Amino acid sequence: MNKAAAENTALAAAKEIESAFWSDETEKELYFAHQQLLMDAYSDEHTFEYLLEQEREKTEKAEKMAAVAEQEGRAKVASNLLKKGLDVNMIIEVSGLSREDIEKLR
Repeated sequence: MNKAAAENTALAAAKEIESAFWSDETEKELYFAHQQLLMDAYSDEHTFEYLLEQEREKTEKAEKMAAVAEQEGRAKVASNLLKKGLDVNMIIEVSGLSREDIEKLR
């Protein structure tokens, strides 16, 4: 048998198997149920990744806001200490701010 005839025979056999598969309702239901499970798993995985990324972004934003609030609090304390006439070196030690930051508050 030549190559073309062998391919035609194999193709005919494959079409026969496919036709038998699609005509069997149980096989068809199992196939579609499996496909649905695959799509659900894919969707769930991407939903989880999306939610995880959203939580990471919220955490980063909260950390940045906390850092800004802490810096603002230090600046407020340093400003009040400057108003009371406390020595700049003592304010640096107490507030943790740099000399430049304290000078900007004057």
